[in-house]
Order: sequence, then structure tokens, then C-alpha cells
Amino acid sequence: MKKTSDQAKYLSAVMAVVCACAIVVIVTISRGERKEGSNSFEYTALGDSIPNGYTVSEDDGLKSYPKLLAEDIKKEEDTTVNLSRYTKNGITVNGLYEKYLSDTEVQEELKKADLITVTIGANDILNKFRELYQEIFDEDTKVRDIESILKIIQKETAGNPQILAEVAEIIYRWDCEDFERDWKTAMESIRQNRNEDAKVIVTTIYNPVGEMEALGVLNQVIEGMINALNQIIIDESEKYAYQVADLSGIGTGGYLQSDRLHPNQQGQQMIMERIKEQYYRK
Repeated sequence: MKKTSDQAKYLSAVMAVVCACAIVVIVTISRGERKEGSNSFEYTALGDSIPNGYTVSEDDGLKSYPKLLAEDIKKEEDTTVNLSRYTKNGITVNGLYEKYLSDTEVQEELKKADLITVTIGANDILNKFRELYQEIFDEDTKVRDIESILKIIQKETAGNPQILAEVAEIIYRWDCEDFERDWKTAMESIRQNRNEDAKVIVTTIYNPVGEMEALGVLNQVIEGMINALNQIIIDESEKYAYQVADLSGIGTGGYLQSDRLHPNQQGQQMIMERIKEQYYRK
């Protein structure tokens, strides 16, 4: 009887140890899962064809700057990075608001995001010059890039001071009110829906035809227009609590694809590096 009693006590002790170990394992796994979840990094990228990774040759494997940045943060901070992209080729500032920022799914993503990047505005300028072309020549143009549109305008106005004067008059009437209104609407939406601890980094617009001296006065016109829009982006940064990654001085215009508008892989890398500077800035 005593032997049986001792065996029962031994078995009870073994069972107690096994149960204790099981509890420790369960708790450890649970903690590990919570740690992994809390240690993940949420990154939301918003914008046009640049962060969308548009490429003239679809099979060239070009990586957009959001993908490059996600990979860099993953390596530097040794963490899981979840990248959500709400980007679309050809989208304007107003289009960004209507298509994405007004969407409840996107708003939920912004609430979770640790980092939000925004690249938008180039298509607002491109549309202006398309309107100019249509108004001057009374026909629509299917040309996608701004360099080609400017070259057409330059060719048509060469030696024709009357048309050149008309172009100058139309450009003179342009203002940035529509862009400024749309910009404030979009940035206010991000501010209202973002996690207050998130970093928001907005890029300025680079001049894709800055290297094209042959465009002469027209190049100066687009440079002035880009500067005006970029000034709005910079001026509103404090009000809407975002940082500005200025692309105007890094030479992106020298690293473009064959369409002379979108950055090639080196251009995307340069944009990523400029945003990264702002991300790690205290």
C-alpha cells in the first residue's frame, strides 16, 4: 500500500511539472505573438505613378521607392514592415482625396500607420498644359508626358508671335488656387485620420524637363509653376504636421525613363534616400 501511495505521489508530481511546463510554453508563445504583433511596422504610401512604380518597360523589374524604403526600414530596424500602397497612375491631388482618402478602408490604414508618405501634384501640372494645348490649338492631345507637350507648343509658336503671345496670356492667367484648395483638403483628411504618433513625409514635385535647355522660355515657365506648387506644399507643412522631403535639389530629372517623366531605378533610389533622411531626422 505504501508503495502504491508513493507511486501516486510521484505521478502527481510529474503531472504537476508537466502542467507547469505547458503553461510556461503557452505563455511564452503568447508573449512572442504579442511581441511580434506590437513590433511590426505599418507603412502607408499614397500618391501617383511615381510611388506606384510606373515603368515604361513592364518587365524591367523596377522597384518603387515605397518598396525600397520598406526593405530599408526592415533591415535597419530589424522589424516586420507591412506596406500598404494607395497609388494610381495619372492621379491628381483631388483624385487622391476622392478615390482613396475618402475611403473608410484607407482611413483605417492611416489610423494604424507608423509612417505615411505622399507624392502627388505632377499630374495637376500636366493637366494644366494639356488644357493649354487644347485652348490654343482647339484639339485634345493624347500625349502623356509634359516634355512632348512643351515641344509641340514650342514648335507651333516658333516664328509666330501671335500664338506665343496667346500662350503667354493664358499662362499669366493661371493661378494655384485650385491646387492649394485640393492640397489642403487632402492634407486635412490625412491629419484627421492618421495616428497622431505617425510620421507623415511629403515629397515636393521635381522638374522632369529641367535638363532640357532647348525648351528655353517654356522651361522657365514650368519651373516657375513647379516652384509655386512646391511653395504651397512647404508652407502648409506645419499646419498639417508633415515633413517635407525636397526633391528639387537632388537631380532626379537626370535619372528618368525613356518617357522623360518617370524616375528610373536610380531615380527611385534617390527619392527613397531623401525620404529616409526625413524619416530618421529627430
